[in-house]
Amino acid sequence: MNETQAPRRSTAPGPLLASGTRSTIHAWADGVVAKVPKDATPEGWIRAEAGYVAAVHRCGAPAPRFIEITTLDGREVALYERIEGNSLWDELRAAPARAPEIGRLLAQIHAGLLAMPGPMALPSQHYRIRRKVRNAVARQLVMPPADLPELGSEQLMLCHGDLHPKNILMSPSGPIVVDWFDASRGIAAADVARTLVLLHGPEDETLPGHLQGVSSEALHSVRAAYLADITALCDVSSDDLERWTPLQVAAQAGELLGA
Repeated sequence: MNETQAPRRSTAPGPLLASGTRSTIHAWADGVVAKVPKDATPEGWIRAEAGYVAAVHRCGAPAPRFIEITTLDGREVALYERIEGNSLWDELRAAPARAPEIGRLLAQIHAGLLAMPGPMALPSQHYRIRRKVRNAVARQLVMPPADLPELGSEQLMLCHGDLHPKNILMSPSGPIVVDWFDASRGIAAADVARTLVLLHGPEDETLPGHLQGVSSEALHSVRAAYLADITALCDVSSDDLERWTPLQVAAQAGELLGA
């Protein structure tokens, strides 16, 4: 998978560039960043995601190029090409009046991913969601939901699994999608339902902690514009979303526990 070689380090990485729930992103070398797992992140997570990123990049998805796995203080870290540009979330925070435009752009990017066949290197969407839901039920965070709808025999598409404006970087060459750990082979309705759960307003208990910093009105405007366009672009029905959304809410609860 290595296409270029990057300088290795065994000391502290460079300045912090971004922070997520499972990892932090640091400058590493010219044109290179390091994805460093947080202490609570399970061993193997970084290597697994690197494999997913390499797979989706090969199939033509707008993803960063994976460079290599190296070690830092005894733990594996992944090196990727550095993508210059603000996140779509940063642009929303800077200009909330652009919310409808940003929602439509989010839909276009998502539809582009969902038009691609899912690489065989990715796990099943059904497996991923079921595992998270079972974890949430076992911890008594949610009531047992209805059984997951079967994915059927249709071709399974490329699903990001965690697509929201903070995971889209607006590079000079176009949008680049990052944070592919939850990627899978699945169906559009389930992946769209996941994004809709992530775009709820702060008065909703399902709001993830990393999507804050804009008004409820701006976030609702993003969500409405995204929903209007993505359902048309991907032929997703309201019935499909009603079936998958409660399952994605339960999966979100399980994910926060490390499922």
